[in-house]
Amino acid sequence: MNERALGGFWIRGIGIVDMDRLSDVPVALIVELTSEIERIPDDSRERLVLGIRLPLISIDAMTASAPSKVAIALDRLGLK
Repeated sequence: MNERALGGFWIRGIGIVDMDRLSDVPVALIVELTSEIERIPDDSRERLVLGIRLPLISIDAMTASAPSKVAIALDRLGLK
């Protein structure tokens, strides 16, 4: 493992940028990155991960609104 990459965030065209990191963070939402987005998605979509059901949303990562959509989903789940 590249020690410089540890705790860093790769930004294309810039390189590795130092970032704060957390070592113990619960997973509350699964975000599927896809260009095939349903116009009216099923709000009850879930994935089973290690025996725990987690809500699942699909986001087109190539749109400028992608981070806002994840934030809204977390807010709707009471997790923001």
